[in-house]
Amino acid sequence: MISLFTMKMLQKELLISSKIVKKIILFCLGMVLIFCPFSKKGTLFFLKSAVILWFFSILYCYFLKKEKIILPSLWKLLSLFFVGVFISLFFSTDFYYSQKLFFYRFSLFLILPFVCAFCINKMKDIKFLFFSLLIGVSIVGIDVLFQYFTGFDFINKYKVAKEIAGNSSVALLGPFGWYTQLGAYAAAVSVMLACFLVFSKQNIYCKILIVVLLLLSFFSLIFSLARGAWGAFAMSFFIIFFLIAWFNKKFRNKKVLMNFLFFIFIIFFAFLLAYNLSSGVRKRIDTFFEGNAFLGGRDVIWEESISLIITHPLFGVGLYRAPFVTSFKGDAHNAYLNIFLETGIVGFIPFILIVFIYLRKMSLFLINIRDIDRNIYILSFFFICLTFFINDLKEATINGGWDLGIFFWASLGISLRGLDLSLKGDYGKKD
Repeated sequence: MISLFTMKMLQKELLISSKIVKKIILFCLGMVLIFCPFSKKGTLFFLKSAVILWFFSILYCYFLKKEKIILPSLWKLLSLFFVGVFISLFFSTDFYYSQKLFFYRFSLFLILPFVCAFCINKMKDIKFLFFSLLIGVSIVGIDVLFQYFTGFDFINKYKVAKEIAGNSSVALLGPFGWYTQLGAYAAAVSVMLACFLVFSKQNIYCKILIVVLLLLSFFSLIFSLARGAWGAFAMSFFIIFFLIAWFNKKFRNKKVLMNFLFFIFIIFFAFLLAYNLSSGVRKRIDTFFEGNAFLGGRDVIWEESISLIITHPLFGVGLYRAPFVTSFKGDAHNAYLNIFLETGIVGFIPFILIVFIYLRKMSLFLINIRDIDRNIYILSFFFICLTFFINDLKEATINGGWDLGIFFWASLGISLRGLDLSLKGDYGKKD
């Protein structure tokens, strides 16, 4: 009798300990979303802490508790992508360099969806990650505003770019290394915040906070002068509203329709104001369709990248080796082309399948849900991923540096986990 009581107490203590560990991992994941745009040290500290705790928790659950391990949707394709890229390492033009970054960077990206599946169990967990993200957005927005008035940001001391795309337009970088990175981040969070404002039924204080952050992020987007990010913002924003208006018939709600039309007016007014006040914005818009300005020389880059893909079709030139084998000393300026170039068919096919199936699953979810407000936190992270997929037709940020790479894969993992919970009926339960 005593031993049975002791066993029950021990099981209860282990259950409590397991919940505490999950909460710690969730906290670390929230800190990653805060730090990833501006602090590599902070990001790595919390990311590695989360991964280490997750790894030992998985071992404990599998070998000692004999529990079924929660895996994210698309885990088979994510694992196949991991294996495909791993195989391509052995055919890299520099095996040591590629394998170093494979374990030091790439593998951490792909682990993020698995970490999200393990530590996210309730709606409030995704809410926590959403508001953690907002802290990071606010820090970046204030930093960009500071850079606009002083000429450098207060985090990394980056100066504004005095010359971009062969002309003297002045572009903001914020805490990022380059203006297109700021543009990609600002476009993704602007779409997320805009959709949150239109569809969410939060209280007035929450909406005021979102409005302020939207103004900061949209300011960052405009003055990054990243035209690809401008296009990604517009395309993803209208795709989302087309899906909802056409299939979900959400625009029958007059309040939602008025919010949408008002937001379209604000976007138009903001760009018109920036066009008249900023010579940099004016120059970037005026030269949009002049000569080769639209692609910015990317057609030449893509042509060379394709020729290298033909030379190394199966395994590619090596992970993160594109800048060392191309004449332009950079990536392919297209994430899909860049992954094909660096990892060959063995990495490209799993990645394309991940993109296609993820978009299909999340789009069907967006179309078919009855209450968008109830699932707005899940959809917010989907909106981020959708914007990155569009933006990366002209850039290569998805598997790039610590900032945007981690931001994308974390958003993908969170939205997939939220989708799983919602489809199981767990997401709508009270916490």
